[in-house]
Amino acid sequence: MLAVPLALGLGAGRPSWLHAPFLVGALLLYLGSAALVEFFAFREARAHPKRAEALRSAALYLMLAAPALALPLARRPLVALVGAAATPAFLVAAYFAARHRERTFWNGLASVAGFSVGGAASYVLGTGALDRVAASISLLCFAFFLGSLFFVRSALRERGNRLFHVVSWIYHAALPLALLLLGRPMVALAFVPSLLRALAGPAMHWRPLHMGLIEIGNSVYFTAVLLVFSPRIW
Repeated sequence: MLAVPLALGLGAGRPSWLHAPFLVGALLLYLGSAALVEFFAFREARAHPKRAEALRSAALYLMLAAPALALPLARRPLVALVGAAATPAFLVAAYFAARHRERTFWNGLASVAGFSVGGAASYVLGTGALDRVAASISLLCFAFFLGSLFFVRSALRERGNRLFHVVSWIYHAALPLALLLLGRPMVALAFVPSLLRALAGPAMHWRPLHMGLIEIGNSVYFTAVLLVFSPRIW
C-alpha cells in the first residue's frame, strides 16, 4: 500500500533527489506508527513484555525517520501539512487496536485513507503545488485500495455474506464505468483487473499467499498503467 501512492506521486510530479530521503523517512514513519498501534493493542496488559517492546520499536523508527524527513520538509513545508491529513487514520487504528477490533471494515477504510495521502505528499514534494493532480492521485489510490479491502474481506471474513459480495461487485463495476463517463478511459483501464478479481473472488478458494500475490500483481499493473499514460491522465 505504501509504495503505490508514493510511486504515482513521484511519476506524476517532478522527481527530485529529495524523494530519496523522503521515501526512506516515509517507510520509517509507517513502521513507527505500526509499532505505536501495536503498543495500544496491549493497553489492558500494561505489564505485557510486548508492550514495552512495541514502544521501544516505535521510538527507534520515529527517531530514525526524523532526520530522513527533516530536509524534505524544510524545503517543502507544505508536505508536512499534507502528511498531517493522515493523522486521523492513525487515531482510528489506535482506537480499534485498543479494543482488539483491528480487523473491522472501518479500521481498514481508515488505513486506506491514510496510505492514500502519501500520493499527494510525494507529488507536492516534487512540484510544490497542492492542486487538482495531487487530489486526483490520492483519490485514485483510495478508490483502488478500497477495492482491495472489499476483495480481501469478500474472500475471507465476509465469505458467507452475500450482501457484502453484491456491494463489492457494484462498487467494482461502477468505478470504471464512472471513469469512462468522465472521459478517463485510461484510468478506467487501470481498474479492470480489480473488477475481474472481485467477480471471481467469492467463488475461488484462494489461500492468503495466493491472494497476496494477486494483490501485488494488481498493484503493479495499476501503478504501471497510470504511470505509462500519466501525461494523458493528469
